[in-house]
Amino acid sequence: MKKTIILVVIMISAVSAFCLEKYVDIDMIRYASAPRTLDEGFLFTLPPDTGYTIFLRHNGDNWQRDYHFRQNMYKVWCLYLPYSDIKVSSQSSGLLYKLNINGFWDNDPNNANFIYDRFHEKISYLRIPADKDNSRKRMPIISEGGDRFKKQVTFKYYNPDAKEVSVVCSDTNWAVFSHNMQPDKFGYWSISLNFGKGHYCYYFIADWEKVLDDWNPDSEYEQDIGLVNTFRIE
Repeated sequence: MKKTIILVVIMISAVSAFCLEKYVDIDMIRYASAPRTLDEGFLFTLPPDTGYTIFLRHNGDNWQRDYHFRQNMYKVWCLYLPYSDIKVSSQSSGLLYKLNINGFWDNDPNNANFIYDRFHEKISYLRIPADKDNSRKRMPIISEGGDRFKKQVTFKYYNPDAKEVSVVCSDTNWAVFSHNMQPDKFGYWSISLNFGKGHYCYYFIADWEKVLDDWNPDSEYEQDIGLVNTFRIE
């Protein structure tokens, strides 16, 4: 199921007007519908006659796990997928998924939103609410480090086409290649560094081009450098 995805999203229709539902009694669902965007996850439903065994795989865990549908008291096939199980690594801010119905792979018949992969096959698509997207947390991430006097700061930058990426920071007097970042297989570059208390500025260098951190709204102007991102360690 692991595929290289061409992110040309063909949005046929919006899903459920993008309204978050707080609570749904899955066992009381009488009819299948388009995927529903709940407060803590997606709810998928399929008609009773869809098949005899159904499961879903998605890009949020690199297409590894089978998420099985279960029939409720009205025989409707139901699957609840929490946002916490979706760690999307793409610029789409969306869930890509396929259904396996009776041993055959297919797109979701109840979801008109899809993309084409490189084999020109349809893959179902759902937009993840911005505040639920685990791949787009505010950056950089500041956490406790091994040193009690310092905090660990993790920087993350998305560019699958880059050949080399560095974070350039005020703590090294703007040395360009002091903090080289490492890519993962999804195109995300990251690095974790330790910082003591203070105010810091930074930006990225991607293939010799200065780039700001889109996931950090804090910025200021530095003389001779221009606009940079900022963070503070308390």
